[in-house]
Amino acid sequence: MSPTPSGPSSFDREFFDRFYRRRATRASGPDEFRRLSRFVLGYLEYLELGIGDVLDLGCGLGRWKKALEDYDPRIRYTGVDVSPYACEKYGWHQASVEEFRSPTKYDLVICQDVLPYLEQPRLEQAIRNIARHCAGAAYLQVITLEDWNNDVCDPKRTDRTMHRFDAAWYRAALGRHFVNCGGGVFVPRGGDAVLWELEHC
Repeated sequence: MSPTPSGPSSFDREFFDRFYRRRATRASGPDEFRRLSRFVLGYLEYLELGIGDVLDLGCGLGRWKKALEDYDPRIRYTGVDVSPYACEKYGWHQASVEEFRSPTKYDLVICQDVLPYLEQPRLEQAIRNIARHCAGAAYLQVITLEDWNNDVCDPKRTDRTMHRFDAAWYRAALGRHFVNCGGGVFVPRGGDAVLWELEHC
């Protein structure tokens, strides 16, 4: 476990322009996101996990909202972000991943590229909070220390202020609440998903 010494980004307009809007510097583009969303939603369909209510923690520009609307316009989407800029521009609920509270148990909880911004105590709280709100499945995209060290992520297109925790730490923390199905998809322990033995990671 090795957090970076630098502090978190401010998540202002410049942050979203750099990592999401500008072709030359964005972390991923619309084609990559389209493939990702099709995979996640297709995998949940394969697992026969219906999607009615979706919680997107750290929703940013709201790319998942459009993907979910295209998949099934009946899906009820809740976007949450800590950024005042994003919340004012797009109308999201303003809260952090670890502090958001809702009485709803969501069929899908999304938390994409958010957890590495949190220091360890807040990170542990965030994972517990994701589990608290998750009824069906979670999609979690997390950059680990190994991804940095093995050049899996492009350092020119990745926010270097993220903390760098190793994969073993994440596996242990998430494993207390979830079963890892692969591809960033997790299901709650004791949940409804039926998995073949080799579908467990």
